[in-house]
Amino acid sequence: MSEEKKLQETADEKIVEMYWKRDPDAIQETDNKYGSLLWTVAYNILSDEQDCEECQNDTYFNVWNAIPSTRPSSFAAYVVQVVKRIALNRYKEKSRQKRIPSQLTISIEDLKKSISSGVTVEEEYDVKEVSRMISEYLWSLNERQQHLFIDRYYMLEPVEKTAAELQISVQTAYRELTKIKQGLKKYLERNGVYV
Repeated sequence: MSEEKKLQETADEKIVEMYWKRDPDAIQETDNKYGSLLWTVAYNILSDEQDCEECQNDTYFNVWNAIPSTRPSSFAAYVVQVVKRIALNRYKEKSRQKRIPSQLTISIEDLKKSISSGVTVEEEYDVKEVSRMISEYLWSLNERQQHLFIDRYYMLEPVEKTAAELQISVQTAYRELTKIKQGLKKYLERNGVYV
């Protein structure tokens, strides 16, 4: 484990400990460390700055209320999951009223085209098992491929933004994403998940 990762985990453990002690500064520390990440995740789902700020605040409130009974193993993943859930719920509410342009819509449609069938994965296999398989597959990829996949399908980032970060062309990014999705589909099928 790298020294930087150890420092990050130690800092996250301290933040979680602050929540356990009901120290109000825990919220500020969370905002300092993860505020921009949370805002970006919410923005990629909602495309509305005001909604993103509300999602951030709701995230801090939910984390404040949940942590004394829950001690997350990965604080970063935990807060991202909370903000995603909140933003998705807000997206559902808003989409009942009108169609919202969103990276969420684009990325879900893109992924559906690659791994869709008449029977959902959830009907055939336990979601945790499929998640484990996807995680195993992602660990088999190189760092750039992992970055592309996670940014696109977990963080819901536009492909253009990730391509710029990685200093590759947008066409290269799309080609690699297509290759990754095809590889994931084959990997799942080899493990008995037909999509």
